Amino acid sequence: MSMNIISISNTTQGSVNPRTQEYEADRDRSGKVIYSAERFKVVTTPDSTMPSQLTATQISKLIQFATDNGTSVSVRAGVNYELSRSDSRDSSTNPNGVTLQPAVLWYFRPEKPPMGEFKF
Repeated sequence: MSMNIISISNTTQGSVNPRTQEYEADRDRSGKVIYSAERFKVVTTPDSTMPSQLTATQISKLIQFATDNGTSVSVRAGVNYELSRSDSRDSSTNPNGVTLQPAVLWYFRPEKPPMGEFKF
């Protein structure tokens, strides 16, 4: 499988504010955004697809690809990852006047092992 990757990065830690229903990133004491140590997103061109699960071996190759291209991404070693959601982005212009190409954003998190069998 091959894909055209635009970027790879860790996602921010945070939660949805129950009052405003908007996502708010967590910040440290100095006001800097805190990034997740294990969740990440991959931004690809619209013609690319990602699997719903990435094995630990595939994650290692993906992180090596990111490192080779000057990007540092933190993941949990030896763990499979699952696709948690994906979003499509149309071509747009950001506040700095830079035109962003259309893309698909793929969000991954460590796979959750089953809790086990429950018996009454």
